[in-house]
Amino acid sequence: RVVPISVNIAGVVLVKVPEDVTRQEMDRVFGVNLIGTIRLTQAVLPNMKQRMAGRIITFSSFIGKMGKL
Repeated sequence: RVVPISVNIAGVVLVKVPEDVTRQEMDRVFGVNLIGTIRLTQAVLPNMKQRMAGRIITFSSFIGKMGKL
């Protein structure tokens, strides 16, 4: 299957101070925000490389730069 464009746009955020974040919450945030992006990219990249064409677009949120809300 040809995938000309892949768009990584999923993301979750926790509104908590760092010392109150549980391991389970942290795993979920990293799982969606980082691991999900990497897995999608890994899934489409071989086809794009083989065709020597394609685009991968990754969106993120400025919330990650803000730290605490």
